[in-house]
Amino acid sequence: MLTRLLENIDPLPDDPIILHSLDFDLQEREPVGNVCPMGIRNADGRVYRLVQTQGVGETVRLIRTLQKLGFTEEDCGSPTEGCNSTFRRRSKTQH
Repeated sequence: MLTRLLENIDPLPDDPIILHSLDFDLQEREPVGNVCPMGIRNADGRVYRLVQTQGVGETVRLIRTLQKLGFTEEDCGSPTEGCNSTFRRRSKTQH
């Protein structure tokens, strides 16, 4: 898995925790497979981090990890942002 911050876009305040959570055991890596670029959005809705997974197993682990961190996958892809899919953490509204 490869990941990088995009320049001049504010990351989420807990980005170091997110990044640490994405650190998978290298022994679990699958052989070369399809590459899937995914984006993580900041509080303003802009993609600030790109994550590139390789193979189905790595993609599923990324999705599950982000879900555990409170992210949801958006319904549509974001090809204009270079992502097959994007993830956003929904802010909690008060009633």
